[in-house]
Amino acid sequence: MEEIGKEMILAFELFGATIKLDIRMLIQSWIAMAIIVIGALLLRRGMRLNRDFEDVPSRPQAFLEIVFQGLRTQLAGGFQSKQLGSRLFPMLATLGVYIAFLNWLALIPGMNSPTETINIPISLGLTIFVLAHYYRIRINGPVGYLKSYMEAPGVMGIVMIPLSIVGEIAKPISHSFRLYGNLMGGAILLLVIATLIPLWVVPLHVFLNFFYIMFVGAIQAMVFTLLSVAYIGLAESH
Repeated sequence: MEEIGKEMILAFELFGATIKLDIRMLIQSWIAMAIIVIGALLLRRGMRLNRDFEDVPSRPQAFLEIVFQGLRTQLAGGFQSKQLGSRLFPMLATLGVYIAFLNWLALIPGMNSPTETINIPISLGLTIFVLAHYYRIRINGPVGYLKSYMEAPGVMGIVMIPLSIVGEIAKPISHSFRLYGNLMGGAILLLVIATLIPLWVVPLHVFLNFFYIMFVGAIQAMVFTLLSVAYIGLAESH
């Protein structure tokens, strides 16, 4: 175990390759998962699962229904096929909630957002990349999938194949770095503001941190999830 700044890096050998894990970010990611699971269980416990479920919903039920319907409209509605949208909605909604809670971890004293390091965003971006290509092959078949790289018929289509491949490779990179860059840029901006505002103005510091982390964290989680919908949804247009 070696200490690198504020990071705790665990390095070990696996099949001749050196694998490094950021233990701090890994633990904080698990904390976000635990918060989501515990919150879901508490919401589930607060529901009245009886005959009056639809007639007299409790406050947790009403809140959950509003959130659920809003997410479903935004995410499942982004697909041409209602069947595909319904199938992927649980995964995409979970992804958005997970990223939001990763971003909001910075509100806890002594913690920061795991998305401020490139490892988490790139892993999520690669997951969406693999899933998008899986559905492109499943919907269009292997032959149709390969033909999708030909942007034009004939010789021009063959010439365009390398550019199409580069464009596909660029998608997970831009997808990941957009999340990483915005969160890291926000953290740097907060540090700069903190140096300009006197420390004794505590309420202003607290307000700026809370507002920025909550607002920008939620926006970036939604942007990442909507882009995921767009990338996977391209499988239906090829």
